[in-house]
Amino acid sequence: MDKTRIAHLIDLYYNKQLTELEFNELREAALHGDSEVLQQIMLEHMEGKLQPQTRGRVRTMILRWSAAAAVLLLLAPLYLVLTKNKKAVQAPAAGIAKTKDVLPGRSGAILTLSDGSKMALDSLGNGVITTQANTSVTLKNGQLIYGRPANNNPGALLYNTMSTPRGRQFQMVLPDGSKVWLNAASSITYPVAFSGNQRLVRVSGEAYFEIAADASMPFRVQLANGEKVEVLGTRFNVNAYEDERAVRTTLLDGKVRVSLGSSARVLEPGEQAFTENNDPSVKLIHDADVSAAIAWKNNYFSFTDADLPTVMRQLSRWYNVDVTFAGAIPAGEFNGKIGRTLTLDQVLKVLTATRVKYTIDKNKILILSE
Repeated sequence: MDKTRIAHLIDLYYNKQLTELEFNELREAALHGDSEVLQQIMLEHMEGKLQPQTRGRVRTMILRWSAAAAVLLLLAPLYLVLTKNKKAVQAPAAGIAKTKDVLPGRSGAILTLSDGSKMALDSLGNGVITTQANTSVTLKNGQLIYGRPANNNPGALLYNTMSTPRGRQFQMVLPDGSKVWLNAASSITYPVAFSGNQRLVRVSGEAYFEIAADASMPFRVQLANGEKVEVLGTRFNVNAYEDERAVRTTLLDGKVRVSLGSSARVLEPGEQAFTENNDPSVKLIHDADVSAAIAWKNNYFSFTDADLPTVMRQLSRWYNVDVTFAGAIPAGEFNGKIGRTLTLDQVLKVLTATRVKYTIDKNKILILSE
């Protein structure tokens, strides 16, 4: 689709003049690669490179937002679309925010030491923040780094826990050099120094791992539901939130073994193992959407046939808000991507464009029935 046509459709969209046929045309352009063209339109306009007839059609939208947010707000509504609601596509009135907008989450975590004392990592500066079991713990540019024991004798096995509240995420390097990214409302418990015949950590919520290879000491992740993930050297993501319907382990590289009781599966790259609530068997998806599984790590949301409660659970964690549904939950499924750098109101306006109505009161979202 050429730039002039896209610009015309976008102009109709924001002026609430888009027909259903035209909306489907614009949606297909966004979902099949033309989103880069949409971004280029905005960039060229800001640089004054568009032809006059095209520039005029885009000017109205740019004036509505700051230049810095223009590209994001242009792409977001076109990436996130409601696929099963076939009603008229003209957007209803935007949700009414009763208070100030809610900012997106940011880097931050709480470190709980072996003696129970706690340290708020987002309030500390760079440098060594503590030493335990002959191991220095350093904070550097938003990342917690554990060094190796100074004398190869860590002494008693001490455990630390790094936890992220809602609205925070954090990165760390474990004592063996393995890297961990922790999503919002998650935690990882680990020894200050690994010893013995395994490297065992415990995780709740969601975490992405890049494991340092050590065949003599397998790396194991213990989840709250009793599930175990065993690896040698690999990259994988674990999603184990208690309020989700399934626990999912997605493999990017290497090999892992996922087990729950007597049921076990060995994953190859691109596969996903999952266990559902009250079902002890480990199931396997061979052609998993790996990019969607680690979307949070790359700073965006990704939805595939997601219902509204699924979408809202992710927003609740990242924006630290509570979500309530008034009446029947609006039907439909969401597909697409949206940046996690947007404010809550900006994200909700994307949903509003797909006929979801809402109000914001302090840190609470009320979803209104249709």
